[in-house]
Amino acid sequence: MSDENRVHNNDGISFLWQHVTKPTHKRGNTTASTLDLVLTNDQDMIDEVKTLAPIEKSHHSALSFTFKCYKCTYTQGTSKTIPNLKRGDYDTLRIIVSNTEFNSKEDQRIQSKWEFFCKTLNHAIDQAIPKIKIDPSKPKPAEWIDRSILTKVRQKDKKYNKYMGTRSEEDYKSYCRIRNQSSQISRYRNLRRVIKIFFSLHTN
Repeated sequence: MSDENRVHNNDGISFLWQHVTKPTHKRGNTTASTLDLVLTNDQDMIDEVKTLAPIEKSHHSALSFTFKCYKCTYTQGTSKTIPNLKRGDYDTLRIIVSNTEFNSKEDQRIQSKWEFFCKTLNHAIDQAIPKIKIDPSKPKPAEWIDRSILTKVRQKDKKYNKYMGTRSEEDYKSYCRIRNQSSQISRYRNLRRVIKIFFSLHTN
């Protein structure tokens, strides 16, 4: 990244890096401009900045980038175990906690009470809520985002990038068609998910 991407204060001192190098806003016949920025205090903190199709009918491009934090909590391929809250038996959890006599401890210090409460709650969670293994290096998309939605989103990004390169009216109309199709199918899938959740709660 060149020094042209450095941000200076009023004294001319460089203190931030700006990582977006392509125009992100275009409306009608106006000149495309870079209005959406990604600023960091470290040149190497951001990588693979991509300009994607706008969300819905916005005139601003979406931005995708890789954020390299100072300390990675997980390494690639490392799985961890977390509570599967969707499968929890919360009646059992409440019974375990409610049957615990918290005032019977001889040690009445606040810290001791807090530690006893945490120990009791963690025990109840272990008994009532099953565990599931996940791999943090492989994020899972939302359940309602299926292959058809991902295909439309990729097509939308491809059409948008083509339009940004040609600026032709025909390419813009082609992009708008795919954009509208992507929005419609996303709303439909999400609506089905909400209805399914509603009826599952109603029957329980």
